[in-house]
Amino acid sequence: MLKQFLSYGHSDSIVSALYGTWGSGKSSVVNMVLEHIKDNAANLPAANKPIVVRFNPWNYSDQNQLVAQFFRELSIILKRRDYGEDARKVGEQLEVYAKFFVPLVS
Repeated sequence: MLKQFLSYGHSDSIVSALYGTWGSGKSSVVNMVLEHIKDNAANLPAANKPIVVRFNPWNYSDQNQLVAQFFRELSIILKRRDYGEDARKVGEQLEVYAKFFVPLVS
C-alpha cells in the first residue's frame, strides 16, 4: 500500500487517517510509515516528492488558534528548499493567510 502512495501520479492530494484506541500502536505505525516514505522518496525529484505534514490538533485549545497554527505549519513545510518553486509560492501565500486568524486568537 505504501508503494501506491509513493507512486501516486495524480494532481489530487491524498489524505490518510489512522483510528484506534489509546495505546493500540497508532503512533508507532505513523512513525514506521514516515520512515518508509523518507527512505523511499529520498531520490525522487522535487516535483514528485511527497509532502508530509504532521500536525497534532490536540496541542491547541481554541479553534482559531488551531487553524492559524495549521496554516502556519503548512506554510513552513511548503517553503522548504527541497520542494519545488510552486510549493514555496503556496507556502508564502499560506503564511499570509494564517495571519488573518491571529487577531482572533488573542
